[in-house]
Amino acid sequence: MSRIHLIAAFLLPLMLSIWWMFPSLGWLWLFVGFFMLGYVVYRQQWFFSLFVCLVFALPLSVELTLVNDHKWFFPSEILIAVSAIALVFYLKRKDLLSYDLWPIWWLLSFAPGVVFSEFPIMSMKFMIVNAAYVFVFYYGVQFFISKGNELRSFFDVYTLALFPVLFWALWQFAGYEFNSVTLPGIFKPFYNDHTIVGAVLALLAGYYMGVGSKSWGYLIIAAFIFAFTVLSGSRAAILSIGFMFVVYLALNVYWFRRMLPFTFVILGVLIYMQREVISSYVTQNTAGSREEAFVERVKSSTNLKTDASNIERLNRWSAAWNMFKERPHTGFGPGTYRYTYLSFQNERFENRLTVKNPENPPEGSGGTAHSELLLQLSEAGWLPFIFFLVMMGRWVFYGWRAAVNGHTAAKAGLLALSTYLFHMNVNNFLTTDAFAFLFWGSAATIMASVKQQDNE
Repeated sequence: MSRIHLIAAFLLPLMLSIWWMFPSLGWLWLFVGFFMLGYVVYRQQWFFSLFVCLVFALPLSVELTLVNDHKWFFPSEILIAVSAIALVFYLKRKDLLSYDLWPIWWLLSFAPGVVFSEFPIMSMKFMIVNAAYVFVFYYGVQFFISKGNELRSFFDVYTLALFPVLFWALWQFAGYEFNSVTLPGIFKPFYNDHTIVGAVLALLAGYYMGVGSKSWGYLIIAAFIFAFTVLSGSRAAILSIGFMFVVYLALNVYWFRRMLPFTFVILGVLIYMQREVISSYVTQNTAGSREEAFVERVKSSTNLKTDASNIERLNRWSAAWNMFKERPHTGFGPGTYRYTYLSFQNERFENRLTVKNPENPPEGSGGTAHSELLLQLSEAGWLPFIFFLVMMGRWVFYGWRAAVNGHTAAKAGLLALSTYLFHMNVNNFLTTDAFAFLFWGSAATIMASVKQQDNE
């Protein structure tokens, strides 16, 4: 037995004993445990195996109440914590400046919001969680790519673990006689809402469309995933795949790419000329988001008259914008929207999903601002918003350039991200670990591809 095993064998029981005697210090001993495990992983060179286990655990993790009655996704969040500590040891000899630092600047831009937060402890936890996601999923993936691994293998592991969840949901759905009203809950306990699953599936479909140029098998997987995206019932996910297909054609068809700017101009002119007709259609549209027919569900995206989900989105967006106007520089605190937006709601948009008490929301009224950008504006002000747009813009620019030049990994990463470029306007999932891995991992493969091309 090595020295590190002897130390762990002595300290772990000691730590658990102290935790049992002093439960109020649970978080301190938990961190000590993570630190020790991370160091063991580093010394034993187990980081790759740990990361594979983490990726496999992400779709299969369930929410449990652990330390001090706090809810954790188990085991994924524990594996993320240990992976973050291990990665610190692995990167200590590497020059961090060789990586893209914009995600770090984005994280740091939340600092004023934390300082002036309505709930500082909550905001600090938000910062720590997001820092762990960025560090493990963005820099960790780039670290593995630099060692000769591919993101595709990690996405394959994730998809393999996701399939049992999808079939579990299908079995649940069949048990409810495929009643569309039950869609939001059929993915529990693994995913809290069908819209998160839709965003996950859309991103995976984009990624596999990108790598499909190297293997027809991946195109089959992409088609299979698209079918489950439709099953998820997430309108935003379905529309985001449509947006991704436009990007796919632009990357692969030269004449389409050349005509795309003119197409957007002509489309904009037509929309302006027919604005009254469009406004009338939106006003009279009564299609529901729980319709059985696929086309009707998609049409319901523009129903601002009777669809409670759409009206509640307007309510959340209006509240977020009003919050930003009141505190444009600091916001109300990262991670606090759920508890701070209630007094900023617009009575004009009140509906059956409107929340009066955050501890007892109406059934089906989940989520926060339902917009990644408006959420950042309301919680932390304009600075993170600007950094996020610049960061995303750089990924799109570099990913596009590399993809057009024939780099398959960059194309896959860009197509994956393109789905969330659309989706983030109506939902926000970056604080969900099962989605954050796919988002940051896709961005990481773009920047790793750029770095590889520069070295060549």
